Amino acid sequence: MAEHVTIKFCGLTRTEDLDVALSLGVDAIGLNLVPTSPRVLDEDKANTLAEHCVGRARIVWVVDATPPPFFDDLLTRYPQSFVQRVAGSWPEVAAERRWDVVRLEADADVSRAVDLPEGMLLCDAANTQGGSGRLSNWPLATELAKKRKVILAGGLVADNVALAIKQVRPHGVDVASGIESAPGKKDVARMKAFVKAARTAV
Repeated sequence: MAEHVTIKFCGLTRTEDLDVALSLGVDAIGLNLVPTSPRVLDEDKANTLAEHCVGRARIVWVVDATPPPFFDDLLTRYPQSFVQRVAGSWPEVAAERRWDVVRLEADADVSRAVDLPEGMLLCDAANTQGGSGRLSNWPLATELAKKRKVILAGGLVADNVALAIKQVRPHGVDVASGIESAPGKKDVARMKAFVKAARTAV
């Protein structure tokens, strides 16, 4: 585990929430382009939020197997941004710009994740779409984090993120529903509490 644990806030949809996140020193911002997500952004909103992030936090585009038509333009416009996708799915992007989502249920899943091409691995809860609030498998994530650079997601909140960091020892942590009052609407107090807990855990 690094001395500085990366904190990613995912599924932001409002500029005012993004401004709070950036003021708290969050390292990465997840902008959701998955059509079935309650946090999905259209092209205009995606660009507006991304512009706020430039030079202040990493932009991570959350996509599924079929990104929207304007996705290539976003990658071109924001060349330092990253792509979070289900492992093995489209798009093919350079390893240093890719965050592969893995869902761990058994030891075999850890072995398969270790063998994935180089790049960041995001461990999320199994059998669910991101942002569900369900916990991921911490023991399996712990094993994976010994061998690969891991971002731990799934059911993290201010009350458990410090324990998760101490137990799993990930490179970073990812939160969406754990800092919300409703899907896509972040809660200032929860955001502040999450960052404080994560920072003091290191």
